[in-house]
Amino acid sequence: MDLMLLFEAAMVLTFGALGVLAIRETKALRRWDPAFFRRGWVIFREETPLSHRPTSLPAPTGSGTGFFSWAVEWQQVSPFEFIFTAQTTNSPFLKGLLFFDESTNSLVVTGRVVWGTLPLFVLGFSVMSATAAVPPYVVVPFLLFIMASYLWERRRFRQIFHRAAAVLASEVQPRG
Repeated sequence: MDLMLLFEAAMVLTFGALGVLAIRETKALRRWDPAFFRRGWVIFREETPLSHRPTSLPAPTGSGTGFFSWAVEWQQVSPFEFIFTAQTTNSPFLKGLLFFDESTNSLVVTGRVVWGTLPLFVLGFSVMSATAAVPPYVVVPFLLFIMASYLWERRRFRQIFHRAAAVLASEVQPRG
């Protein structure tokens, strides 16, 4: 059997499996499944200690109005936990979890990779570029777009986190 035919078959099977994974991830994301938002590869995490136990967490909010404004889609899972996305493209790169960690008395935000279309394209274009099927001048701009998308979403997650931390820090707890 020809080695190139074997390689092509392996690529087709790999991309087929990744496509099924992307469909599964997108469906779970759109259903707002809390278990889905709690598992996965964490590529962003921030936490800050709080001086008191909050009564509830503030909802994640976007930024401003106008051309550069952005919105957050969120669901409240409990008084101390929100799941959210703050996507910059048609498909989110990160799924967010904003929660109060009782064991450390801190506010925590995590960003986990959504194995949807964007990571699938990153992997696909990387493999195609490595096999010289797609020239680098096609791949590099696309990879830069993906990197920018990740960095923008990470920046939004950081803004959401700092807004929530500021709201919680401004709460005055009665002494009892």
